[in-house]
Amino acid sequence: MQVRTAFHALCLTALLIPHVTAHAQLPDLRGRVFYFTGTLDVNGVAFGTNFGALAPGGITIARSNLARLIIDPTGPEDNSSLTGGLKLPLFADSAATCVNPTIPLSGSFNRTTGQLTLSGTIPGTATLDFGVTTVPGLGLQRIQVRFNNLSVTLTGTGSVDAQGNLTIRNPGSNPLSFTTGPNTPRLALGPRESCAFGLMQDNVSDALLSFRNWTASQATISGTVTLEACSNAAQPLRITLCPQDGGNTFQLTVTPDANGNYVARNVNPGLHRVGLKAGKWLQKFVPNVNLTVNNTATGINATLLAGDANDDNAVDVFDLAVLIDSFDSAEGDPNWNDGAADFNCDGAVDVLDLALLIQNFDQAGEECP
Repeated sequence: MQVRTAFHALCLTALLIPHVTAHAQLPDLRGRVFYFTGTLDVNGVAFGTNFGALAPGGITIARSNLARLIIDPTGPEDNSSLTGGLKLPLFADSAATCVNPTIPLSGSFNRTTGQLTLSGTIPGTATLDFGVTTVPGLGLQRIQVRFNNLSVTLTGTGSVDAQGNLTIRNPGSNPLSFTTGPNTPRLALGPRESCAFGLMQDNVSDALLSFRNWTASQATISGTVTLEACSNAAQPLRITLCPQDGGNTFQLTVTPDANGNYVARNVNPGLHRVGLKAGKWLQKFVPNVNLTVNNTATGINATLLAGDANDDNAVDVFDLAVLIDSFDSAEGDPNWNDGAADFNCDGAVDVLDLALLIQNFDQAGEECP
C-alpha cells in the first residue's frame, strides 16, 4: 500500500512539474557576413517630382547590389552583445561606381529564439547614391541624397532549414530615420559618369526610406578532398576562408563522405582563397573562389599530403616523434594516440605510415597570406 501511494505521489509530482522543451542553439553569428537582399522603399518630393514614383514598388536589392550585413568576430558566444555594420547597396552603372556608406550596428542575437536586433547611426552627413535613372523633363540623371544622422534598426528572425542553411528574415518593414533640418535631406542630380554631389540640388520633402521584406543569407561551397593514401576520407575537414577583397578570416568544420565529397553551408560571401585542412594532412588553398554575387561555388577540390601527425601544418621531426611513440600500435592499444600517425587509415601504425612521413618530410602546408 505504501509503495502504491508513493508511486501515485511520484506520478502527481511529474504532472505538476512544468515540461521544459530543449531547443537546439542556432549558429554563432560572430565573424559572419551575409548577403542582404530585399526591397528599399523610397519616397520624397524634390524639383516638383515625387521620386518615389520613379521606383514604384520600391528598389530591388539583389545580391548583385553587394549589400552586406557584417557581424564582427568579437563579443560573447551567446551573441548577447554584437557589433558590426550594414553595408548599404551599391547601385552600379557602367559609367561610374559610387560606393555607399556602411551604417555601424550593435545589438544582439538570441541563439534560442532566433530574434535579431541591431541598430546604429552614421553621425553627421551621409550621401546615398541611388544610381542612374530617367527624370521627367531632365533625362538620364544620377540621383544622390544627402542625409543627416542616418539611422536604422534591423529586426529579424533567424532559422536553419532542413539542409542546414541559416537565414535571417523580416517579412515586414524596418524604416531608416534621419534628422530633418535646413538643407537636409537634400537631393542632387548629376551626370552619370560622376560620383560628385550634383550641382542641381533641391531640398526633399516627405522623405521616407525603408527596408522591406529583407533577407540575410550566406553561401555554400562544395567539392572533393583527397587525403593521400587514406581509404576513408570521412575525416573532420577544417575549411578556412581568407578574403581576397578584404575582411576577416572565417573557419568552419565539416565531415566529407567516405569518398571525400563535402558540402560547406553558411560561408561568407566574397572573393576567397579557400583552405582545406584535415588533421593528419597538410593544408591546401584553392584561390579565386568567387562568392561575390553567386551564392554557390562547386568543384573546390584538393589533394592533401599526409604526415602531419601533430596537426601543425608541417611534416618534421615532431611528427616523426609522434610516429615513433605509437609505432607498431593498433586501435585500442595504450600508445595508439588516437591514430595520429595512422596516415593510411588502415587501423595500424607501421612502416607504411613511416614511408609516407619520409616521402613528405620537411614539407609545409599553405597558410592564409
